[in-house]
Amino acid sequence: MIVRSWLCGLLLFAGSGFIFAEPLRLDDVWALAAANNIDIESARVALERAKANEAAVRATYSPKITGTGSYTIPHFGGDSPAASLGLSLTQPVFPSILTRSDLGVAGADVKFCEAQLAQAEASVRANVANAYIEVWYAQESVRLSQSIADRRRQNADLVSARFEAGREHRGSQLWALAQYHQALADVVQAGRALIVSRAKLDALMGRRIQGEWSVVTPSILAGSIPVQSEIATLAETVPLVMQSRATLQSLIFQKSQLNETDWPALNLGISGVQSGVGLANSRQSYELSTRIQVSVPLFDGGIIQERRKSAELAIGLQERVLVQLIRDRIVALETSLLTYNRATDLVTVQQEFYAAAVTRGEIANAQYTSGLLTYENWDVIESELINQQKLVLQRQREAMNAIVDWHLALGKGF
Repeated sequence: MIVRSWLCGLLLFAGSGFIFAEPLRLDDVWALAAANNIDIESARVALERAKANEAAVRATYSPKITGTGSYTIPHFGGDSPAASLGLSLTQPVFPSILTRSDLGVAGADVKFCEAQLAQAEASVRANVANAYIEVWYAQESVRLSQSIADRRRQNADLVSARFEAGREHRGSQLWALAQYHQALADVVQAGRALIVSRAKLDALMGRRIQGEWSVVTPSILAGSIPVQSEIATLAETVPLVMQSRATLQSLIFQKSQLNETDWPALNLGISGVQSGVGLANSRQSYELSTRIQVSVPLFDGGIIQERRKSAELAIGLQERVLVQLIRDRIVALETSLLTYNRATDLVTVQQEFYAAAVTRGEIANAQYTSGLLTYENWDVIESELINQQKLVLQRQREAMNAIVDWHLALGKGF
């Protein structure tokens, strides 16, 4: 059989350049990606800052202890140096210790940042999963292309044998050889696609291109998919919705802060002072006092009233934004679920077509070998079998990507 030398070289290149090493699992990829992703790191830092701010706000409701001291040296007159030491305890009572609106705002900020981190992780997980699936698809395409090349070679050998026996014409032999050469080129193209897909996944993991490595078949299809009736409940848990709800809570607490400015403020304090002339003089004096401080706002020129109107408008708008966002998430989840169900159905249907194509191919091969089927009809059946093999792999990739899109729409990991 005549085969072009350059195609032989490409086949050797493909066979030696894409040997699969120890497989890399999806969990391992995610761990590396999460550790090296700036979006996740930024969201984590924002969450830690929000928690620290909440702790700081909580500390403002604790008693405050203040120590004072002074030492006076007179330059004229006969007085001796005088020293004093003081200690005071102050506790805000009303309104802050009772209402704690500041703490509510800080807590809402923590919830917002938690949802923001969940959304960042979901986005990165989706990107990692899609890239991982592409590597799997590329390496399976290499294997499939090599299998198709082997089949095309066997077919070319069969046609050449029939041509040499005078049972087939020259055109059929050349066509079969061309198909084999095309199959060899497809092997190389699949290998190149594998290199590119590996490089993309390496970049997501935050590492330099590692060369030869492989992945295992993703198990993300094993998870359960909810029924249609659960979509509305799930939409409430989407990170984007949680962020919007946290924003609404923050606005409500901010309005409460404005309401508190109309209330009297009450602070309790206890202080003690020791003073005397000289450092070791017996002429010492001691003072212990209790302080009750009340302040009542009388008139601010209408500033608080206008700010309260602005806060009410912001709350009303955010409530409408939240309702619309939930509706949008319901639609997105329903669409994603529909896409996934369709993709998995197509996998099942495609496998049936492939099984039928295998049976047709076996029958057609026997008929062509026995001279009961023309080359043209046999070639159509063979080409359809190869096409069905490729479609099975494509349908599997589509179903995997569909489940990833579902998890992304839900804002959860897989």
